[in-house]
Amino acid sequence: MNRTLIEREEAYRALAALWDGGRFPHALLIEGAPGSGKRTLAHEAAAMLLCRSSGGSQEIPCGVCPSCRKMEKRLHPDLTVVGPEPKKQTIGVDAVRAVRENAWIAPHEADRRVFLIPEAQNLTAAAQNALLKLIEEPPEAAYFLFTVPSPSALLETVCSRATHLPLREMASPRRLAVLRQLRPGEDPALLERLAEGFPTVGQALASLEDPAAQRLEADAAALLDYTLHCERYALMKVLAGYERDREGLSRLLASFRARSAAALAKGELSALQCGVIVDIIEEAQFRVSQNVGVPLLSAVAAARLVQSASR
Repeated sequence: MNRTLIEREEAYRALAALWDGGRFPHALLIEGAPGSGKRTLAHEAAAMLLCRSSGGSQEIPCGVCPSCRKMEKRLHPDLTVVGPEPKKQTIGVDAVRAVRENAWIAPHEADRRVFLIPEAQNLTAAAQNALLKLIEEPPEAAYFLFTVPSPSALLETVCSRATHLPLREMASPRRLAVLRQLRPGEDPALLERLAEGFPTVGQALASLEDPAAQRLEADAAALLDYTLHCERYALMKVLAGYERDREGLSRLLASFRARSAAALAKGELSALQCGVIVDIIEEAQFRVSQNVGVPLLSAVAAARLVQSASR
C-alpha cells in the first residue's frame, strides 16, 4: 500500500475489496473534502489497474514492476490525466471528445487504459453529458476515475453510472496522529492546533506554508472562543472580514466545524451545544453557496451562535 494512504486504511480496504472481488468498476467516483486524499487514492486505484504483477500472494499494486515504477513517476503511457486547458477553470466538451477517441485505442503497455479526472466538478454540463454514453458502455480496457468534493457537484446522470467511494472526515485525534507521523520534527503544539483547526490532513499540511491558511486557522479558533464567551459583535467582525473572499469564508466555516468537534471531544462543549453549532455552521455554508450577502449571513450566524452557547 502507498505509505501516504496510512491515514486512509478504510478507504484503501474498500478499494482492495473491489479489486480482489473481481468487480472493479469501469467508473469510480472518489468523494471527499479538499485535502482528504482523493487524488492519492485515485492514483492508487490507477496503479492497481495498470500493475503488471501476476498477483497471487503479492500485493497489488506491487510497487516494483516496470508499470508501478512508471506510475510512481507519473509517466505511465496508459494513464491519462484530464484537466482544464491552460488559463481555463473548466473542462469542456473538446477534452471529453479526446477521451472518447482515446478510450477505444488499445493500451500501450498494460492490459488497461485509465483516464483520471481530478476535481471533476470542473467538467461543464455539456462535457458531463458527452461522457454519459462512454461510462455507461465503456470499452473493455477503459477505466475512468473521478474525484469530487461531493457527488452533488456532478449531474445525477453521471453519478448514477459510477461506483461511489467516499472519504469520510477523520476525528481530530486521528488527524493529529497522522500529522505526527508525517511531520515528526514539527512543533507538537502546532500540530495539535492544526489537527483541531482543519478538517483534513491535507489542509493542515498545506497551512504550514500558507500564511492565508494560518490566518484562517487563527480566525476559526477565535470564532469558537467568541462563541463560548457569547461575544456576538466579535463573531460578526471575524465573519465579515471574509466578505470579499467567499471561498475563504467557506473554508473558515469548515475549520470552525472541525474545531467544534474537537471541543466536544475535549469536554469544552456539550453534545447539545456542539450539535446546534454544527447545524448553524452547515446552514451558513449553504447560504455561502447560495451567494447570500456576507453581512446578513454574519449577523444571523453570530446571533444564533451566541444563543447556542447558553444551552
